[in-house]
Amino acid sequence: SDELGAASVVVTHQPSTIQRCADRIILLFDQKIQWHGTVDAFYSTDNPFAHQFASASLDGPMTIAD
Repeated sequence: SDELGAASVVVTHQPSTIQRCADRIILLFDQKIQWHGTVDAFYSTDNPFAHQFASASLDGPMTIAD
């Protein structure tokens, strides 16, 4: 928090947790940062990785590993 001069890292797959806990997001996939920015920007970006995650879709650049 800004008051304490501290930061936390939260790993989640839950959009509700992101909205409740985060100021900024880093979206990782395939060992790479695919998107980073603010929570508000995350839900309005045209980035296909962010869009797939935010919409909880199986269709998009992120695929399920065998």
